[in-house]
Formats: sequence, C-alpha cells, structure tokens
Amino acid sequence: MDITATTLKDLKPRNRRIYNAVQKDAVTFLQHADRTGQSSTRVIVELAVGGGNSLHYHRDFEERFECMQGQLSLQVGKEILTLRAGEKAVAPPGVLHRFFNTTDEVCTFKVELVPGHTGFEQALMIGYGLANDGQTNAQGIPINLQHLAVLVHLSGTVPAGPLGMLLPLFSMIAKGAIRKGVLDQLMQKYGI
Repeated sequence: MDITATTLKDLKPRNRRIYNAVQKDAVTFLQHADRTGQSSTRVIVELAVGGGNSLHYHRDFEERFECMQGQLSLQVGKEILTLRAGEKAVAPPGVLHRFFNTTDEVCTFKVELVPGHTGFEQALMIGYGLANDGQTNAQGIPINLQHLAVLVHLSGTVPAGPLGMLLPLFSMIAKGAIRKGVLDQLMQKYGI
C-alpha cells in the first residue's frame, strides 16, 4: 500500500542504481511495482564481502533470490542454503530469512518481490540515502527513531527478536511522523 501520493515512476528512471557507503553494497532497480500493476518488484543486489542483513520476514510478499555471480548464503527458516550462479531459492511470506556473504568476493544476485511492493522500494532509497549522509549506525540502521520507524513501516519488513516486538510502537511512531511530513521530506531528499 502506498503511503505517499508521490509514485516512484514520477521520481526516478528504470535501472536506477543506488549505493550504500556504510554497507558497501548496491541495488539496481530493474522493475518497479507501480509499473507492473503491483505484480512484482525486481532488483539486482551487489552484496559486499561480509555483507548481509539480519533475520526478518515479510507479511505481504515473498522474496525470490537468484545468484548471478559469486556465492550467496541464505537462511530460510532454520535452513542455511548456499546459492551459486544460476541457483534459486524462495523466502515465503511470514518465514524468517536473511542473506549474507561469507566469501572474499562481491556476490551479485537478483531479488524479486511477489507481489511488488512500492514501500519496500521507497525504504531502500531512503535507507541508502540516510547511510550515505551519515545518518545510520555501522549496520546501516537509522539513528533517528522517526526515520527508523518510517522505514520499517514502509518496507513491510518485520525484524526478528526484540526489534520485532517493538513493531506496534514503530507503527505508532511512523504514523505520527508521516502525518508531520517526515516521509515527504525523506522522499524529497532521497527519492530522486
């Protein structure tokens, strides 16, 4: 569900590449949800050596992973998978998962969200922009609580552990921040 009236189609061209100076990885947008009737979002991730994310799940979409180059480690539920070029895996909605790179070379992989998710796309752009402006910690997590709450709310992502238990609080903070125009400010600064 779109929270802002501005659509990504109005903000950026197809195949836009964003870079995260903190995490040292990049995402290239191949297909935006608003251009597919919300059927899918597709990106290519260039995952840095030692990079990855923490356990989380998505309520509203599945993530389909396909390794293109290097080796991608993926945890889906309790299973740890190692994908090499051409190999695929799926993280269904509601299933804890994470991806990570334990090798000494960058791993490149495709991710498809089904159905597509404009809020996730927006959260990536904002999160990478905040990181590049020194507004995150060493793990790329926004240091401003309103920014963090807005990103969690937008992305459709539920973190595992203690952060996940704070989801109702994040939702309340995010809704207040959105009413105050925080999302619009972040989209103005990082959406283009």
